[in-house]
Amino acid sequence: MGTSLPLDLARLVIEFTASADWSLQTVTALSLVSKEVQSWSDRYLFRDIVVGDDGLPRTEEFMRDFAQDNAPIRFQTARSYVRTFSTQATDGDERLALKFLLCCTNIHSIAFWHMTIPSPLRDRSIPSLERLSFSPGDDARLSFSAPLFRTITHLEIAGYDSSDWPVLWSAGLSSMPSLTHLVLDALPDVKPHIHLLSNLPDSVRIIMLRFGRITQATRVADDPRIVCFASQEQNASEGFPHLDIFVEGFHTWTGKKFEDETYWTIGERLLQKKLEGLIP
Repeated sequence: MGTSLPLDLARLVIEFTASADWSLQTVTALSLVSKEVQSWSDRYLFRDIVVGDDGLPRTEEFMRDFAQDNAPIRFQTARSYVRTFSTQATDGDERLALKFLLCCTNIHSIAFWHMTIPSPLRDRSIPSLERLSFSPGDDARLSFSAPLFRTITHLEIAGYDSSDWPVLWSAGLSSMPSLTHLVLDALPDVKPHIHLLSNLPDSVRIIMLRFGRITQATRVADDPRIVCFASQEQNASEGFPHLDIFVEGFHTWTGKKFEDETYWTIGERLLQKKLEGLIP
């Protein structure tokens, strides 16, 4: 690569530019400069994989090429760069998603929306996987003792309101060995089932209860691990100063970049304020 900059400094400039690019347009252009620049920028280009209904056929074509046994060397190298995988696709191919995920050797976060976790994936242990978000739906086979859950530290369960909590506990939620952070939906009325939270192990440091709107949130228990938040923005002057208010969005769970604020960092910040007596 022709440049008057020292190679290490040039790489820092490229990596900073790539890491600041949310649209990926810049990082895609950088990958065309040279093979060397491509090898630097690919760490950011492939880091976060998002699958939605928009452009699903093209996305699935990429996933198929990426995961095939005779994939191009570039894709084989990039398998260790994928850190987050999120799918909102209502018609996504579960078998393809499974094959793609199992070839990613350093994946850290997975989010399944509108899909249950593919059964074969639950039976696999992924040592690098720590964060998982999913909607159980009507999954009668749900079991948190499955190998996939052994390494999970951060778990978000969406689409199960508080009346469904007993199903989660009967499926072994309280026995997950590595769990430290948990997000649950807390509507319509969390109080009849709040006692279940006391069965969670001491390793669970923070329990985040999500309410639809801030006016629906109530102080539900004295457990110092509990933090309440609302998923829709409202005026903080409505008499709930103990709640942090932010708009729930697809990328707030995994974070588009690891240094960005996520569900988890918001919850940890609130919990710290709570421990310091700054909020009730």
